[in-house]
Amino acid sequence: MTAVNRHENQGNDFLVNMGQQCPDGFWYENLSDSKQSWISDAFWRSIGCPAPSSFPGSIIDTWLSMISPNQTVEIKSLLEACCQNPEQAFNEVIHFLSPEGVSVWMKCQLLVLSSSRGEPSELLCWHSNVTDMMTVQSLQATSNRIANIGYWQVDLRSMLSEFSDITQELLGLTRNQQVPISDVLDVTPDQTSSRQIKKIFDDIVKTRKSCDEEVVIGKDNESQRWVRLIGFPEIIQGECRRLYGTIQDVTEQKRREEALWQSEEAFRNNFIHAGIGMALVATNGTWLQVNRTLCGMIGYAESELMKLTFQDITHPEDLDNDLILLNEVVEGKREHYQMEKRYFHKKGHIVHVLLSVSVVRNKYQSIKNFISQIIDISDLHEAQRKVTGLLRTSKDQNKELMKLQNQLTKANKVLKQENQTDPLTGLGNRRAFHLAINEVLSSRRYKPLGIAMIDVDHFKKYNDTYGHLEGDLVLKKLGNVLRRCVREQDTVIRFGGEEFSVIMPGSTLEESRVMAERVRQAIAEERFPNQGITVSIGVSSRSGEDDIDTLLKRADEALYDAKANGRNCVATELKNPGSDNNGS
Repeated sequence: MTAVNRHENQGNDFLVNMGQQCPDGFWYENLSDSKQSWISDAFWRSIGCPAPSSFPGSIIDTWLSMISPNQTVEIKSLLEACCQNPEQAFNEVIHFLSPEGVSVWMKCQLLVLSSSRGEPSELLCWHSNVTDMMTVQSLQATSNRIANIGYWQVDLRSMLSEFSDITQELLGLTRNQQVPISDVLDVTPDQTSSRQIKKIFDDIVKTRKSCDEEVVIGKDNESQRWVRLIGFPEIIQGECRRLYGTIQDVTEQKRREEALWQSEEAFRNNFIHAGIGMALVATNGTWLQVNRTLCGMIGYAESELMKLTFQDITHPEDLDNDLILLNEVVEGKREHYQMEKRYFHKKGHIVHVLLSVSVVRNKYQSIKNFISQIIDISDLHEAQRKVTGLLRTSKDQNKELMKLQNQLTKANKVLKQENQTDPLTGLGNRRAFHLAINEVLSSRRYKPLGIAMIDVDHFKKYNDTYGHLEGDLVLKKLGNVLRRCVREQDTVIRFGGEEFSVIMPGSTLEESRVMAERVRQAIAEERFPNQGITVSIGVSSRSGEDDIDTLLKRADEALYDAKANGRNCVATELKNPGSDNNGS
C-alpha cells in the first residue's frame, strides 16, 4: 500500500500494516508529536477526493471538517467522551461530505491510547465503507412509509434473507431475524407458488434484470394473501451477490378486480337474458350490442340489426324528440331520459315501446356509450285502442271494458312503479331513506346507528342569484362529494330540496360527528360553479331502542343548532359547538 502521510513515517511498520488491512481508510494521530501523524490514501479514495498535499490543522480537525453538519456536534461530543474515558467504545456510522460533493457513509472504529500518566496520547481510526448498506436502509425506511410496502434482501452467498417489519409481518416471521431463503419459500401455499418464487429469484440472477410479479403466499385459506414482488440484483465485480426489493400486499386489489369481473359478468348475463329489450348504443346511434328480446321485439336478426342505427328504425314523428333528449344527455343537462316511441318492425308494422336511456361515462367523464332499456307496450296501446272503441260503440260491452281496464291498470302499475332514486342527483330519495333505515334496524347487524342531516347554506339565495339550473348543478355535485366521503356501508339520501341525509350503520355519535365534519370540510374545499358552497350538519345517534322519528327529530334539532351557530359547522344532539369557518 502507498500511504499518504502528513509527515513521512514509512518506518512505522505497524501503521503501514494497519493501513493495508483497512481498504477503506485508516489514520493515526499522535497528540504530542504531529510529525508522527499520518493518514492512508485509501481514506481519500473512499470519500472520492484527492489526498491534500498539506493540512491546515491536525488530522482529527481535517477529519471532523468532512463530516456532515448534521452529525458534527454529536461526533465531537463522542470523541471528547472517549478521550476522557479511553475504555469507552467508539463504533459509529458517520456521513462524510467531501469538498467535491461526494456523499459517503463510513463505519468508524476509533481507539484512544493513553500515556503513562493516563492522558490520551494517540488516536487510531479504522474506516469501513457502508454506503450501500445505508442506501438499503434508506430504501427500507422509505418503503415502510409509502403505501405499506415492505423491503426484503437475500444474500446469495449465505442464502440468508433479511426483511423489514412490514415484510416480516406479511410473511408471518419473527421480528428481527435472519432466515434461510428456504423458510421464506415455505410460506407459499403449495409447491407451484414456491417454484414460482424460486423461478423469480433464479431469473433475476440469470438475466441480471429486475422483476415485477404477483404471487400467492400463506399456508392456509385464512392467511393466504396476494403479494406484488419487485426484485433487483446487486452486481459486484461481475458477480450477483445479493437480491433486494419490495413486497406489497395486493389482496384487496385482487378482490376488487374479482368483484369487478363478477359485476361485469352479472351485467352480461342480465343483459343477454333480460325479459325486456336491452342495447348498448354508440354516440352516433349505431348498435354496439343488442339482446335477443330486442331482436325478437322488432323482428331483426342480431347481425341485421347491428348494421342499422336506432334512427333507421324509429318513426319519423318520434325521432326529433328522441334526438333532443339524447343531445341534452350529451351536453350534460341530464343523465337519463324516458319516452314512449315507435319502432318499425322488420315486416313494416309499428311496435310501440317505452324507452329508457342512461349514459355510461369513462373515468375522464367523457361519454362512452348509452344503455337503452326497451319495453314492448304494443299490447297496452292495443288495449287502449280497444277500450276507446268499446266506449264509442256500445255501453253493453261494459264487462269487456272492465276486463280491458284491469289489464290497463296492471300494465300501468308495472310501468309506473315508484322509483326510489332521486332523478337529479342519482341518490336515494325519501322512500329509499325509510327502506334503508328499516333494513338496518331489522337486520340488527349494526348498533349503534348514526344519522346526519345536511342542509345547503343560503341555497335559496344561490338559486335567486344564479338560477335553478345552476342550483341543480350544485346539488348534483354535492351528491358526488357525499358519495366520495362516506363509507361503503353508509347510505346517502337526498331528503328533499337542498336537504341531504347520511345513514351511518354502526357509528357512535362521535364517529358520526367525525364523518360529518369530513363531509363539511370536503364541501367547503370543493370548487363549485359561480361561488363556494357550505353546509350545516346536524348529527344524532341511536344506541338504544329509539324509533326513526325520534332519531330524525334529534338530528333536525342539531341541524337547527348548527344554523343558529352561524352555519358551515357540525352540531350534535349532545354538544353544539359554536360557529367556526374551520369546522366544529
